[in-house]
Amino acid sequence: MFTLQATDGGNPPNTATIKVHISVTDVNDNTPVFSQKLYNISITQDEGSSPLSSVTKVQIHIINNQNTAPLINVDFVSPLSESSAAVSEASKIGSFIAYVMVTDTDSGPNGEIICDLKHDKFKLAKIDSKEYKMVVKGHLDREMRDHYKVSIVCHDMGSPQLESKKYFSVKVTDVNDVEPHFTKETFQFLTYENQKVDFPIGFINATDQDLGDGGQLTYSIINDNNNDNIPFQLTKYGFISTSQSIDREMKDIYKFKILDKNDNAPYFTFPNNDPYNLDVHYHPHSKKDITILKASDKDTGNNAFLTYGILRSNDKNLFTVNSHTGVLSFSRSVYQNDAGTYELQFIVKDGGTPVQSATTAIILTLFVSNDTSPMLTAVPFQSGHDLNMTWVIIIVAAAVILSVAIVVSITLCVFRCINHTNNSPTTAENPNFLSQTEMRQLLYQTNNPVAITRNAEEIFNRNLQTIKSKSQFFLEMEQTPDEWKFSTTQRRLPPVPQVNIILDN
Repeated sequence: MFTLQATDGGNPPNTATIKVHISVTDVNDNTPVFSQKLYNISITQDEGSSPLSSVTKVQIHIINNQNTAPLINVDFVSPLSESSAAVSEASKIGSFIAYVMVTDTDSGPNGEIICDLKHDKFKLAKIDSKEYKMVVKGHLDREMRDHYKVSIVCHDMGSPQLESKKYFSVKVTDVNDVEPHFTKETFQFLTYENQKVDFPIGFINATDQDLGDGGQLTYSIINDNNNDNIPFQLTKYGFISTSQSIDREMKDIYKFKILDKNDNAPYFTFPNNDPYNLDVHYHPHSKKDITILKASDKDTGNNAFLTYGILRSNDKNLFTVNSHTGVLSFSRSVYQNDAGTYELQFIVKDGGTPVQSATTAIILTLFVSNDTSPMLTAVPFQSGHDLNMTWVIIIVAAAVILSVAIVVSITLCVFRCINHTNNSPTTAENPNFLSQTEMRQLLYQTNNPVAITRNAEEIFNRNLQTIKSKSQFFLEMEQTPDEWKFSTTQRRLPPVPQVNIILDN
C-alpha cells in the first residue's frame, strides 16, 4: 500500500492524494522443497539375546497426482470468428480447412493425447503426436445445406482419462454452380391490337438458387427466325411490353424464346487468388495431371461454354492445359533440371458473341526427386514451324545424297564396261570368236566398199578382190568347231553394188 500525490502548476500549487492498494496474486512458479535434506529415523533394536542392527538408504519420488485435461487450439484457413469458419462448396475432398494443435503439460500417459472428429463431411488427419489438420471428407452443396456444427474431442491416456472438447461451426459459401430455371415452360399472354408503344404485356419469371451475383438474372429475346419482326421488348427484370403497334390482321400469334445474353465475363473459381502459389512434388510414379482450373459464367447456353488455354508458359514446353476440362498437366517427361519456379498465365473464354474472357496466374514451384529422375542435359524447344523445316531439310539432303550415289554408281559401271570392251579381243584379231548374230550383221552390212577410180577396169579388179577376201573369211569359219559352224551355202551373199564415178579432166 502506498499514497500517490498529484500537484498542479498554479501559485500557490494545489495537491491531491490517494491511497493505492496493490494485491499480488500467486502463480505456481516454485517447486516444492523438503524442510531437510536428510531425515534420520531411529528404530529400536530387536529383542534378541544378541541384538543386531542394519542401515539402508531410502529414495522418495514425488508423483504428480494433479492430471490436467488437454487444451485444443484450432486455426482456420478462412475464419469468420474465433468459433466459426467458411469453406467453399466447390472445395474438393481432402481440401485443407483448419490446423489443430493440442497441448498438455502432463508427462507420461497423462500427456499422451488422442483426438477424434466424428462427422460425415469433415475429418482429422494426423500430422504429429499433437498436431492435426482438418480436411473435407464429403461433397459439399450449399443449396442442400449451408451450415454445419463440428466438435473435436481430445483425451489423454491417464487414469482416469481426462478429455476436452472444442465446438465450432462451418459455413458453406456459395459458387455459381446452378443454372437458372423458368417457373413455367410456356408463358401465354393476351393483348390488344393497335395499342401504343410500351403497352404492358406481362412478366416472365425464373429462379436461381445461387447467392449474390450468381443468383441475379437478366433476360433477353432470342429470335429464331430472323425474317420475322418481333414487336416486343423485354427489360432485364422480365417485363414484356410492345415496341411498336400490333395489327392482328397481319399476325395474331407471336412465339419467341427468352434467354439471357452474354453480358457476363467468365471468372476463375480456382485458383481464387491472382497470382496463386502452388507447390508440386514430382517423383517417377507421379501422374501427369497437376491440378484442375475451374471457371464459371453467369450466362447460359453457348454464352457459358468455357474453353481454357495457356497465355504464357516457359521455354521448356513443360505444361499443357485441356481446353475443355481445364486439367493442367505435364506435356512431357519431367527431368531433374526441370525443377524450379514457373510463372504460368491462363485464360478462359466463353462461347458468346462478343467473346468474354478472364485471366489468372499461377506461380508453380516444381520439386523433382533426385534419386529417380534422370538428368536431361539439353532440351531445346522448337516450334511446329521449326520442326517442319528441319524435316524438309533432312529429306532434301537425303534425296541429294541418294542422287549423287546413283550417278557415281552409273558412272563407275560405264567406265568398267568401256575398260572391259577395250581389253577384250576384237573381231579383226580373231574372227573365230564371232557369234552367229555378229556373222549375220557382217553378212548383211550395207557399207560395202565403193571404189572410186577413173576407169572401169580398175573398179572391176578392186571389187573382185573384196569379194574373194570375204569368201576366204567364210570358208575359214566353216572349219571351226560344230557349235560355231555357219555355212555360206545356206545364204547367198547380196550383190555388191558398183558405183562408177567418171571424173573429167
